[in-house]
Amino acid sequence: MIVIGERINGMFNDVKNAIKNENREVIQKLALAQIEAGANVLDVNVGPASAKPELTMPWLVKAIQEVTDIQLSLDSPKLDVIKAGMEVVKTPPIINSTQADPQKMQTYFSLVNETGASIIALTVDKQGVPQDIDRRMELASIIVMSAMENGIPFDRLFIDPIILPINVAQPQSDFVLKALASNTYLIHRHISSLV
Repeated sequence: MIVIGERINGMFNDVKNAIKNENREVIQKLALAQIEAGANVLDVNVGPASAKPELTMPWLVKAIQEVTDIQLSLDSPKLDVIKAGMEVVKTPPIINSTQADPQKMQTYFSLVNETGASIIALTVDKQGVPQDIDRRMELASIIVMSAMENGIPFDRLFIDPIILPINVAQPQSDFVLKALASNTYLIHRHISSLV
């Protein structure tokens, strides 16, 4: 099981202030605390803490790498921010993330092939988060097929089923569990037919 620590995020006030004041020690303490708690990957997300996230992402990556060589997950909706982090990361990271959109997948999967990174793909498209099991399954299948066509090994592809908070979308947890069970079966069956 992979445990991704998501505490280094500019949405948190302590991280936001550390970025503003270029306080590496706060970031480093958060990194080590998450590792001690069992994380084996650290998510790195500038969030809204910087007006120039493409400059802040490398700073965060370097600060973390001064105290650990753990794998990082570079998290941003902006490709240039992820690429900026890729320029300084020491080991192939996880890219977080792409959506089930053909153009975006092509762009991100090309970056995966160029760098040896892994990638998280969201079961979301231009219409947003699916509200039913069938559409989640369809998007997951689209992601897997696109990854196969682009030569992405399955051990470097992670599918995020998108779990919305229960307090705002109570049926979502049931959708996700059923979609996960159905997709696991369908994907295994499809791969078996190709072998």
